[in-house]
Amino acid sequence: MREIKFKVWDEVDKKWVSKFFIQIDNDGERTVLLPRIYIPPTVTKGGVRDGEVVNEGSIILPFLDPDKCKIVQYIGIKDNTKWEQLTPEEQKVWLDSGKTKDEWNGKEIYEGNVLGSIGAEEIEIDGIVKWMDDRGAYYLVDKDGYVTDSDYCYDGEEWKNLEIVADIHENPEVMTDYK
Repeated sequence: MREIKFKVWDEVDKKWVSKFFIQIDNDGERTVLLPRIYIPPTVTKGGVRDGEVVNEGSIILPFLDPDKCKIVQYIGIKDNTKWEQLTPEEQKVWLDSGKTKDEWNGKEIYEGNVLGSIGAEEIEIDGIVKWMDDRGAYYLVDKDGYVTDSDYCYDGEEWKNLEIVADIHENPEVMTDYK
């Protein structure tokens, strides 16, 4: 059984949100909620914070505009990125999480990741990871919008030699060649 994980991209601040809650109502509408913020009485006597009326000693739960953020899901497999290919910052984040270098086995692949191969002189892009409702699975979609069954992700076997080379949220310029 695969691990269910999500990430949230904030379109306004152009960054990944580190801590959040996702609320889904009865109609299937999703709202991204940020962590609770406690306003102690010594800080404020009440007023407005981030567009919300707050009273002293209250707890507020701010949210992101659903039209200005993107929720993406982990597809359950990891890419072929080696420890040595990580930036020092990425290595530090991994080690600070309590894990060791020996436990590294690739980056988690999410919807919107651009997968390809990194060669000595160039990057070859295979496609963008997308969920296809009509097929009920994740696929790699090339720049012409073409998918084949070999691009289907079931257990990651077909994608095990690919690496995350970009992300459509962090690197929107990648999308200029895609439909």
